[in-house]
Amino acid sequence: MTQGLWVVNSSLLIVLGLAVFANSFLAQEPPILRLKRIVSEEYRPDRQESAPTTIKTWEKIYLSDIFKTFVKTEKTRIVKKSFITPIPEPRIPTIPPTPEIKTVDFVAPLTISIKGLIVAADEYKSIAMIADETNKEDIYHLGDKIKDAQIIKIAQNRIIFIRSNGQHETFYLRSNQLMPESTKKWDEIIKKVSDQQFEVDPKAFEEEIETLGFFLERFSVIGTVFSEGNPIGIRIGKLDPESIGAQFGLIENDIITTINAQSTTTPENRIALFDAVTAMKEGETITVELLRGNTPIKLLYTLKHIEKTQKALLPPGAQPTAQPQPGSSPDAQLQKSRLQEREHRIREFKKQHAPKQNNEALAEVRNRLLNNLKTRLRNTRVR
Repeated sequence: MTQGLWVVNSSLLIVLGLAVFANSFLAQEPPILRLKRIVSEEYRPDRQESAPTTIKTWEKIYLSDIFKTFVKTEKTRIVKKSFITPIPEPRIPTIPPTPEIKTVDFVAPLTISIKGLIVAADEYKSIAMIADETNKEDIYHLGDKIKDAQIIKIAQNRIIFIRSNGQHETFYLRSNQLMPESTKKWDEIIKKVSDQQFEVDPKAFEEEIETLGFFLERFSVIGTVFSEGNPIGIRIGKLDPESIGAQFGLIENDIITTINAQSTTTPENRIALFDAVTAMKEGETITVELLRGNTPIKLLYTLKHIEKTQKALLPPGAQPTAQPQPGSSPDAQLQKSRLQEREHRIREFKKQHAPKQNNEALAEVRNRLLNNLKTRLRNTRVR
């Protein structure tokens, strides 16, 4: 036990001796701070202070640009600008070129034929059976389309179509019931009294000219005429001698200025004039003022009923019934009313046309309609 303590004490003495030796060998003296002596200088007024020649530290750092981030900017010199701008030169107006007048391209007529017509009191319920160029029959109603044509009217013996370019086409059920010659047709609408006076049947005219578009087309109205930049009226184009415009006493290049003292220069006035004229009653007069070769002319149209010459439609080979002579019988000399004349014509028509023929014709039309409906039902796809 005493021997172990002796070893520990000896080792501690050796360590202490080594520490003292190392401290004496490695010890250094601290540096001595030497302060400079500051000598105050007296102020001398005659002494000039020299400007510092050293550059400021922060400027030196920027100019050295150690990190390449300094961008030297040059001082821009402010120049006084004038806010008075020169007067711009006037622009030369450019006149747009006059657009070319488009020519109307007429479409080839439809290659169809009418096989049957059923006219109802409601025009939308009327039925027309039409066959195309392949002789395929189908049923059509008012407003239906065939290629580029649309049905706009289904009458007792004809169908009227309007094509994609605006032209009208009329197809008849029977060729022997085609419309009469135009001159004879217009005789039932207008009657010439003198060169500047005419009589017009308002009901017949309204049946023939239904809309303002029909009027402009039938009377060949080209457009508005201008004189010195101001509209003066509407010009009449080329007219056929047998057209309704020629029967009304108009010729080519006539300029209609007023109708019943109202101007015709704007579309609104034309619509109002058409409505006003169609609303006029029998006995009233329509006054039309126009220019014909710079000569003013006034045309007068008196609204008056014109008796129509009615002709019964007879089948081929049939002869018209002989009318009784004035002295043949007392009944023939008595004047009949319009209702009695209509009943008489119906009786005569029934005598000339046997009921059997009518029944056969109606049965044939019904069979065609039923067969066509059956064919369409068979071809209908079931979904």
